[in-house]
Amino acid sequence: MVQSLLFINNGIKCSKAYNFYTMKSRNTLQITRFIVIIAALFLALYTAQKGLKADAVPTMELPDNVLDTMLNVSFLFPKNENPSLPCDIYSQIFEGDQSMHYFIVPGDFRADKVVCYALAEDGSYLNRYIIDFSVNPEYMIGLRSLILTRTNLPVLTLDILKDSPTIDELNASDKTVECRGNLTLETGGISIADKVTVTGRGNVSWYSSAKKSYTLAFDHSVFIQGMGRNRKWNLISNSLDKSLLNNEVFYKMAADIGIEYEPSYAQVSVFINGRYNGVYLLTSKISVDPDRVALSKGDFFMNFGDPDMSNAIFFNSRIWLDDEGTIRPYANIKWPKDHSEAERRRQERILLRAFASLEDPDDPDYTEYFDLDSLVRYYWVQEICMNYDADYRSTYAYYKQSTDKIYFGPVWDLDIALGWNAGKFDTDFNSPTGWKLKNMSWYACLYEHEGFEDALADAYFNGGIREAMFNALKDYESAYEELAFDGRLNYRRWKSEWPDLAIRHGENYNDECLGRIDFLTQRINWIDDQMQNHLLPSTSSDPL
Repeated sequence: MVQSLLFINNGIKCSKAYNFYTMKSRNTLQITRFIVIIAALFLALYTAQKGLKADAVPTMELPDNVLDTMLNVSFLFPKNENPSLPCDIYSQIFEGDQSMHYFIVPGDFRADKVVCYALAEDGSYLNRYIIDFSVNPEYMIGLRSLILTRTNLPVLTLDILKDSPTIDELNASDKTVECRGNLTLETGGISIADKVTVTGRGNVSWYSSAKKSYTLAFDHSVFIQGMGRNRKWNLISNSLDKSLLNNEVFYKMAADIGIEYEPSYAQVSVFINGRYNGVYLLTSKISVDPDRVALSKGDFFMNFGDPDMSNAIFFNSRIWLDDEGTIRPYANIKWPKDHSEAERRRQERILLRAFASLEDPDDPDYTEYFDLDSLVRYYWVQEICMNYDADYRSTYAYYKQSTDKIYFGPVWDLDIALGWNAGKFDTDFNSPTGWKLKNMSWYACLYEHEGFEDALADAYFNGGIREAMFNALKDYESAYEELAFDGRLNYRRWKSEWPDLAIRHGENYNDECLGRIDFLTQRINWIDDQMQNHLLPSTSSDPL
């Protein structure tokens, strides 16, 4: 009886205790839920206020005065939080001023709510900012200034894959390293995005300049507005030409003069791994193709550049590439690549026959082997622009079986035109006056043939040469006006890069271009004065 009462009494106590703890747990749960809801609302409000996205990177949010004490801080505009960017864009410091951080962005970049991260030297994320650059392109973060600058050119981005050799490894190589990456380009309303293989290109410029030129080989043929469709393209750095205009202007002049198969081109702003690498000339690659150099079976295409020992045809010459006779003449057969030994012997016979006739002043039949009109027009392009490499590197020609003649062109690689602090064949190239090709290798042979100077004069006055020459001056002026802003950006990016032999016309991009325009003006006025007075190279008494 007593035990039963005790049991009942204890049960009542346990029940009360259970109810007490149950109520306490429920209250705690409700409080916890309330806290979670409040926290969620606060986070949502904070997120909306800060413009955070789900993929925003966690940051330390250091005070600006603490950030000011840190060395080598950089900044990043991430593509995933700035959708109008073609890639991640990193800030860059020009001319060593650590307080000025430049962002080069596309012209259509939306600048009112820019997400920006401050990065530590090791790449870790420090702070996150939402910046309005739409009114003022400069924004201060502590003692550092962020400056937004828009390029006026189409933007080409190249992101090297992580499992590929790096761009630095390619740049440090002898052009044997290949990089793999993703390339994007938007021009003329057409967007390109494809995998690409990147290799080095160039001769002197590759080994003498930090700003390199590249060949781009896409996995698939791509169409570029105004330039056609192909798989291989060139990115030309123009590192030896601070105006960035020689190739552009003189390719157009060559086409206007009548040289066939001149390359198509477009100035672009290039970003490699999110960093602005300057202005490049995107060009079609010189190659045999229906949309480029259109040849047929039985034809062949060659150049007189550095010899490719597997495809070079060597021959004797009394005068060719070098005034000291140290370079034996040769022609590299670029197309067709695969040919029989009999075909190679045929090509060799054609070349030996043609150049033997060219170098014999008593042989009137050289025009049976060379197309005279092509030769004359090619000569005028090189003479007008004073191309230092006119007789050697990147000299292209092709043979057509249908006419059994050799044609010169397309014109290529004119970056060291318009003045070079060097000379050859007793000719200086640092003055705008004088006939520059008069004594130069195989060009000199042309003057020994009766009728060649008459052909030069006829083409000059009646074949459109004079008009194309003066139009080139106008083209140089208009090209400078169009490229002036981006040219200054490129100049700032690569100001410390200057080849020893390049003639300097000033200490900034504007002066450099204006100096070249003045140089070209003097050049064409001198040529026109000589021609008006019938003072061709063999009769002119003007100093070389």
